[in-house]
Parts: sequence; structure tokens; C-alpha cells
Amino acid sequence: MTYGDTRPAREVAVQALFGLVLGLSTALGHHYVVPRIYVDAEPPPDMSPTDVGYISVSDYLRHVDGPTWWPTVLVLPLLGALIGVACGLTHRYVSRRHLVSRAIGIVVATTVTGAASGGAGAIVSTVHPPVVHIVGVTDSSYMVVPQPDGASFDDTVVDNVPRLDVDAVAVGYTVTGGLLGALVGVALTYRRRQD
Repeated sequence: MTYGDTRPAREVAVQALFGLVLGLSTALGHHYVVPRIYVDAEPPPDMSPTDVGYISVSDYLRHVDGPTWWPTVLVLPLLGALIGVACGLTHRYVSRRHLVSRAIGIVVATTVTGAASGGAGAIVSTVHPPVVHIVGVTDSSYMVVPQPDGASFDDTVVDNVPRLDVDAVAVGYTVTGGLLGALVGVALTYRRRQD
């Protein structure tokens, strides 16, 4: 008993898997690359209603918590997989109507999956940047270590999670996703021709 050609369903599954993997990589980027928001973890001191604000003096800042993995580790891979399914179904429709060759369709579908997954990661990272909680520590024995020229605020927080300093994260996510998608599409097409 034959159920027909399973290749189109497999191509949709490949697009979904590629989107899932790219979504997971954007979650890693959200944790280690995206610029962070630093929040003082200590409650503010008691102030009278006429006080405008307060000044806190400390010797150094210490990392307490963050950035969290939740919910980006779930949302971004899920978004990537959904984008992959949509691109895979579109590719299946277009290739069945013989509007483009199957090989070109695979390359275009993986490129669009990559760029759209990267763009979704960039949007999520822009709307919900990672949050790090810090506290000011007063320690008279602390020795100030001079920071090298070009050091970012991330480098001054003690015990902080490392962050790669990348300019234009949104463009980088989208372009890198598109390039990876094109490479995967070409590799899939080449592998398909070898079979």
C-alpha cells in the first residue's frame, strides 16, 4: 500500500527543524550577545514624599541574577519552527504548481526561514532585552582594577555573565540567519542531487 511521495512532507519537516535550530541559536544570542538592561536588586531606601531621589555610593557592582533563559529558550525555537513550517508549506505549494524548480525552492525556503527566524529573534530581543540584577557592594579592601580603553559597562560588573559586544544585533541576526539558510539550502540541494 503506497501513500504517495513523502518527500514534500520531509521537506516541510526539514524546514521546521532548521527553524527550530535557528530559534535555539537566537535564544543563545539573546543570552550572550544582546545589550542588557541592568536593574538594582536592592530596594530603595526609605524616603520622605518630598525627596526627589537618592544616590547610592559603592566600591563595585556585583552580578546577582540574570539574564534568564526563560521564556526565550521556549519562544524563539517555537517561532523558528513555525516560520520553518510556513516556509516549507509555501515551498511545497510553489513546487507542486511548478512555478519554480524544486532545487531553487529549497534554497529560497531555507534562506527565508533563516532570515525570518533571525528577524523574529531580533524583534524579541529588542522588545524584551535581557535583564540583569546587580547590587552595589561597599568593601574597603577592594582594589580598583583599571579597565582597558573601550571596555563596556558589562566588563565592570563583578561575576557578570560574559557578553559578546556586537554592533547592529538586529541586522546581524537577520543577515546571519539568511546566509546560514542559503548555505543549508545549497547543501540540501547538493545532497539531493547525490541521491
